[in-house]
Amino acid sequence: MKMNKTLLLASLLIPASAAFAQSLINETFSDGNRSTVTRVDGSTGTYTSLDWWSNNYTAYNALTVANQSMTINTYVNTASAARHAVAHFDPVSLTTVGQSLTLSFNASFTGITTTSTSSNAFRFGLFNNAVTNGVYYTADNQNSATGAQGYSVRLSPYTSVAEISSRTGSPTNALLTSVGPIDNLTNLDFSGTIPSLLNDRAYSMSMKLTLETTTQVRVTYSILDTSSPETTSYVSSYLMPATRLYTTFDTIGFSAYDTSANPGVDTATLSNIQLTLTAIPEPATFAILANLAVLCLATAARRARASRYGA
Repeated sequence: MKMNKTLLLASLLIPASAAFAQSLINETFSDGNRSTVTRVDGSTGTYTSLDWWSNNYTAYNALTVANQSMTINTYVNTASAARHAVAHFDPVSLTTVGQSLTLSFNASFTGITTTSTSSNAFRFGLFNNAVTNGVYYTADNQNSATGAQGYSVRLSPYTSVAEISSRTGSPTNALLTSVGPIDNLTNLDFSGTIPSLLNDRAYSMSMKLTLETTTQVRVTYSILDTSSPETTSYVSSYLMPATRLYTTFDTIGFSAYDTSANPGVDTATLSNIQLTLTAIPEPATFAILANLAVLCLATAARRARASRYGA
């Protein structure tokens, strides 16, 4: 039994020495609303609930929460068809090469047709909303995201088009994930075929930001269709130029878009929103963990020999 415990400890230490993952957000909407901030250990620890704010037309229920999910409703009969869901969290920074920040969530859509060709139909991203001239959303109907910087992914549902974008923070009142002050960047590295988004399918999506060098962030996003009878996946990444280096983030943004002239999606339903920070340990820490794992394995081997020969 002692040997088994020692081996178990070693097996845990070896992968742990490679990277440390910290859960920052675990939003499941289990509380049934979108306007409560809850964290493990009070004011610290993982967020288990966030304040989510919508832009205009709250009278039309632009954001609704039910069944442990949040739905963005576009409602094309109104003057504006872009609907956003924005939430803030304590700032987190990528400070060492190898660190990464990953936003992941589940999504499903309705209202997609063969004419749903808007390149902005569904967007998601991570931003820093507290830079110069930046503001935090504190209520619904706030459209200004002046000065915000960060990265986003933009999807066209039916035409299988996806773009990685950087929000440059130019002075503007554009909505956070809007087509205002952004650079649309060509995907250089990819695998698979971008799946056409279909109605009522279950998708798993993510965006990962990795500090690949001291001056460059790699943005990687993935789309996985988890519905049967078939599963399709797509992964793409882009290494941002040094002129688009953003390493601090405090805001999650989602948006859905639809008009009769430029169709997109009627609704986007989101669930299980996760934000995870993964850090590569310092060489000294890695060496300590590796040595400890080797010690555990050696101890286990010694005990095994002693048990075999009755010593």
